Amino acid sequence: MRHSSFHPLHILVSLGLLLLFACCEESDNVEGIFSSHNWVFTGFCYTPNWDSNKSQRLDVSLEGYNKIHQLTFQSDGSLFVVVEGCKYSGTWSADGVSHAFSIKDLHTSEGNHDKTSPYAQKFIDELKAATWYRGDLNYLQLFAPDKHYYLLFGPAE
Repeated sequence: MRHSSFHPLHILVSLGLLLLFACCEESDNVEGIFSSHNWVFTGFCYTPNWDSNKSQRLDVSLEGYNKIHQLTFQSDGSLFVVVEGCKYSGTWSADGVSHAFSIKDLHTSEGNHDKTSPYAQKFIDELKAATWYRGDLNYLQLFAPDKHYYLLFGPAE
């Protein structure tokens, strides 16, 4: 008589573990995406569908478009933004499962917001309005509530 190495209890435990892992939602590494490095703004973009990788960069020909805009997320929830002639600070949060994103209390910490370029002002306004994110270690997209318009960032070198 052959002895089976599978006991009914082993099968039940295996099925239970399989169900447990199957029911768990996949979550982004929020800390790794946001706090692993500084981000540089590369443009305003549009996508017709949140689930699509098809998008286009929008031509926003405002004064100051050629200046560097940098974003730094800290693991303690603080946020720092640098645009020409002005620095901002605030707080951020992101949910790795739902991809919800928010910035709170973004305020001028150095310089004068009224003296920034129209492009920088548009960038700050859209940054404050961002409510969704998508990304990894190589890119970051911060979306408007409608999930069509977004700010595109690449890692700073």
